[in-house]
Parts: sequence; structure tokens; C-alpha cells
Amino acid sequence: MHYWGQCLYINEIQRQKGFLSDPEKAKKVSKFEAKDHTGLLNKIREKNKRYKRSRSDRSQPLGSNSIEIDASDDPTPY
Repeated sequence: MHYWGQCLYINEIQRQKGFLSDPEKAKKVSKFEAKDHTGLLNKIREKNKRYKRSRSDRSQPLGSNSIEIDASDDPTPY
């Protein structure tokens, strides 16, 4: 049991290399998708894409608050 957004059959982006699909589960998802007139699965996929995009944006540095240190630099007292 897991959330729909974590389902590897719905959210293919999360599948790891070498993922083996269970034909019965894939069939259930495709049956549901055929009857999904409200677009629920597509909404879940879009939400996962937005979440993943926002997480990758946060992992990037916000500004130039970092300094570069070279091991050959002489330490200077404050």
C-alpha cells in the first residue's frame, strides 16, 4: 500500500533501472486510466513533475555566498 503519487505504475519517472512490471498491476492501472474521465492519473503525474521540479530548484545554490578554497593558499589570521 502506498500513495498514488508513489506508484511506479502511475508515475513512471520514479522507476529504477531494471524495473520489472507485474502484468496484472499494469493491466489494472490501464483499465482505470481508460475509465478515468476526470483525468485523475494525469493530475497525479503533473503534481509529481511540479514537486520534482521544485525540489531540484531548492537544491541549487541561491546566490554567490560560497567561497573557493585552494589547498595551496596560505592561511591568513583574522
